Amino acid sequence: MYNNMKKVLLQSLIIALIPLGLFFCLYKIVLAEDLSAQLKGRILLQVESHGEAWYINPDNGQRYYLGRPADAFNLMRTLGLGISNADFDKYSGAAPKRLAGKILLKVQDKGQAYYVNPVDLKFHYLGRPADAFAIMKMLGLGISNQNLNKIAVRSGFGQTKSQSQTEQENSNQDIQNGLLNGNGQSDGAGVVIENIATSTEDVATSTNKNETGEVDSETATTTTCYFKGEYFRNTNLIGDANLVVENEKINFDWGKSLGPTGLGRTDNFSARWTASCYFDGATYEFTATFDDGMIVYLDDEPIITSWRDNVLTKTMEKEMVITAGQHDIRVEYYKLDNFGVARLSWENVQ
Repeated sequence: MYNNMKKVLLQSLIIALIPLGLFFCLYKIVLAEDLSAQLKGRILLQVESHGEAWYINPDNGQRYYLGRPADAFNLMRTLGLGISNADFDKYSGAAPKRLAGKILLKVQDKGQAYYVNPVDLKFHYLGRPADAFAIMKMLGLGISNQNLNKIAVRSGFGQTKSQSQTEQENSNQDIQNGLLNGNGQSDGAGVVIENIATSTEDVATSTNKNETGEVDSETATTTTCYFKGEYFRNTNLIGDANLVVENEKINFDWGKSLGPTGLGRTDNFSARWTASCYFDGATYEFTATFDDGMIVYLDDEPIITSWRDNVLTKTMEKEMVITAGQHDIRVEYYKLDNFGVARLSWENVQ
């Protein structure tokens, strides 16, 4: 009889605790949602992880890793909303609440970027990458790892060292689907967006490759400058370069079995090429061919962007009006497995 009473009491206790357990599970979910809602549009700094910076997208409440100054600047511009000068001037230094935490790009002023601080709705000019990163750090809110982990990470975009990155077009598409119509015109809220490049898919062919994968063909485009080539044994340019060499041009077809000589791997690597090149004052057409992902910067402005895994080799072109003088070129690239191609050329089309 005593044993039967113990069983009854134990069963009653379990039944009583089940709703309590469900309550705490739901309570945790609500806390996470509340935290994300409270921090929408904010810049967060991981105080327990060397101040690594995150941006909470006000549109979806997810966090985006800001990385290096150039990465942060590029991410901000990718998530930015274009705005005309007339609409921008209407706000008289303070944005409406619906734009809290957003990044605005003045499309009639060469895409000048402004961050709307959700605390006071004031505009902060982002300027060059280093300036933008400094502003983000200044306005950043410290957060513990425990609380940060309650906020969902944007899957596959701008993530931390152990995670892969995907193309920036995905975030542009998210913005367009939610706020814009399909032709880049205003939706009545004073917000517009502009395309920066067009792309075509085709399978690249090449011949006469040397052991590094560089094409020796007579038709390969040469440059008037030399690139500093930095190669990494990861796919997101993290840490110090494992190999640094000088490249006369960016014209590589590694195929399936080759890789940069001295890097020690043929798959799952990334590269960054930088150079200061002289241009005549004219209109130039830039052509990038790559597999898998590539971003091309002119004076720290992204002009060709496709940070994604590609089944086929991809070619993208962009025309730019350039003033005479020295200009900085930076190309970032990564290769997973299978075929690897990285080419950049430009020509005067004026």
